[in-house]
Amino acid sequence: AADLRFTSEETTAFLTRTLGLHLSGEDIAALEARTEGWIAGLQLAALSMQGRKDISAFLKAFTGSQRYIIDYLAEEVLARQPEPVQTFLLQTAILERLQGSLCEAVIGEHGGEASGQAMLEQVEQANLFLTPLDDERRWYRYHQLFAEALRHRLQRKDPALVPELHRRASAWYEQQGLTHDAVHHALAATDFAQAARLIEQAFNSLVRRGEIATLQRWVAALPDELVRSNIEIAVLQGWLLFVSGKNDAAELHLQDIERTFGINPVADEHSEQQTMPSGAFSQAEIRGRIAAIRASIAVTQRDLPRTITLSRLALEYLPKESMARAYVAWYLGKAHWLSGAMGAASMALAEASHVSWEVNHLYAVFLVTHDLAHLQILQGHLHQADQTYRQALQQALERGGYQPAMGPAYVGRGDLEREWNHLDAATSLLQEGIKLCEQTGNTQVILQAYIGLAFIHQAQGDAGGASALMRQAVHIREWQHRSLPRDTQVEAAQAWLFLMQGDETAALGWVQRRGLSIDQELNHVREREYLTLVRVLITQRRLDEAKQWLANLLQLAEAQGRTGSVIEILMLQAEALHASGEMNQAIERLSRALSLAEPEGYIRLFVDEGAPIAHLLVQMRRRPPGDQPGSTHYREHLLALLGRAHDEDVSH
Repeated sequence: AADLRFTSEETTAFLTRTLGLHLSGEDIAALEARTEGWIAGLQLAALSMQGRKDISAFLKAFTGSQRYIIDYLAEEVLARQPEPVQTFLLQTAILERLQGSLCEAVIGEHGGEASGQAMLEQVEQANLFLTPLDDERRWYRYHQLFAEALRHRLQRKDPALVPELHRRASAWYEQQGLTHDAVHHALAATDFAQAARLIEQAFNSLVRRGEIATLQRWVAALPDELVRSNIEIAVLQGWLLFVSGKNDAAELHLQDIERTFGINPVADEHSEQQTMPSGAFSQAEIRGRIAAIRASIAVTQRDLPRTITLSRLALEYLPKESMARAYVAWYLGKAHWLSGAMGAASMALAEASHVSWEVNHLYAVFLVTHDLAHLQILQGHLHQADQTYRQALQQALERGGYQPAMGPAYVGRGDLEREWNHLDAATSLLQEGIKLCEQTGNTQVILQAYIGLAFIHQAQGDAGGASALMRQAVHIREWQHRSLPRDTQVEAAQAWLFLMQGDETAALGWVQRRGLSIDQELNHVREREYLTLVRVLITQRRLDEAKQWLANLLQLAEAQGRTGSVIEILMLQAEALHASGEMNQAIERLSRALSLAEPEGYIRLFVDEGAPIAHLLVQMRRRPPGDQPGSTHYREHLLALLGRAHDEDVSH
């Protein structure tokens, strides 16, 4: 019978023993997924594979439009059904999910006397490849190959009807408040005006939840002419271009909007008299949104004066309830951070968090939370940063449940757990963060997560896995073509990984490409690059250069109140002094670093350095108790981890 299904084990046995096919485990799994274990489908797939050399490629392309599938379903299934059932099957095949009233709306007057629910029950009882999706049998779906075959047949039989069916489905979904499905069917119907209207309506809720990738996909499906002529969609596209890392394209697009709609960046008597298309934003709000996008671009270019000017302009024009205000407040905080004014940045980010919660903009909440927690980490307050993440997650869960916007908090917490050497917990958090950030299109945080996972694999002794993850991060970075703070750190992280794995040549290659010079004015945003350079210099025994870099970096970090940075710089100073035989000074520097680090529980920072820190801790152990900083337990814990990780003898 056509409705019979095989289990995975039965599928393997059927393909290998009965049909005599010699397929890989991957190919068998792919075929089972495509046919859903349907026996006739497996047989038809086997027929289609005859004489083919690249079976894997065929299986990837195997659909219900294959000739054997179409012929079988046309002759053995569809032709044997009454005309009303044939009509029902063909016209409802455009739906991913089926429900009684939805089917009635799609079929319309061609549905006959039977209700949609009655027809679904009849089709299910006839074993016509229909699967219930819930216990109440309200929602169903067709077997994927069956649906594909029906759609193929409908397209050949009555192509003009297909857009109309999608249009009806879109209207039904809109009435039910199911915007995603409504937009999907409007686009499938090529009813772009309807799709644009739905996208405008859904914009705020999608952005609040962080579904940026969905918006990007929808707007990309609209014709360029519509995007340019619809003011709301045009402004949205400008923002999406920025989010995608296409700053130059975003600026050109904004200029095009200003020309097309006669918008002056700053209000004047003439522009106030101009009117926008019916139902669109006011002139003032358009100016505010454009200024907000330009402020965001200025942030990525690290142009502090322009960021502040544009942010103030945006706040002047944007309505009090506008979600864009949350972004503008965030840009101001980011601008202060980029300038090194950590106190001002902290206050501005706290205000941005307040504004984001006030306008219920969850996506902005977690962007701000991530930056605020990152600032706290730079200041050496790991536990405070952890609380910042946890409180935001808890508040968001109480307000609206688990959502993609939370991704940065998962990644941030994952990095903290990694530093505390809770590697399994860190891995879970980082992997979950990547899944969520992929839905929001937040590439910057995805890069951070991949780097964290790479160092976890290295810590666990999986150098190959670490290298693969880092290469993936570099690939994403190259694809993104964007220069936000921390983005340039991907290659620096890879160079540090090269050193950890003993590949000094590759690390030195990075140094030569970057062209860093001690004569350059230091910028704390590039600190990760500087510290990686110092590690390379120490490895090469260019110790005077390393010490000079570290002295300059320490002065800047202390001036800006970045205690987290101070700890790492002191540790590296200890390594450089140790390498040059200045043991007393080395121990003094490491002692200072440990005293600052112990209250916050730093672990991986020291353990990842390996032998130099282990040797210094052993030397410290031999000193009189009064000369040993911090608790013995902390130092011995680090020594034990260093011994296990690097096979060092730290027993005496």
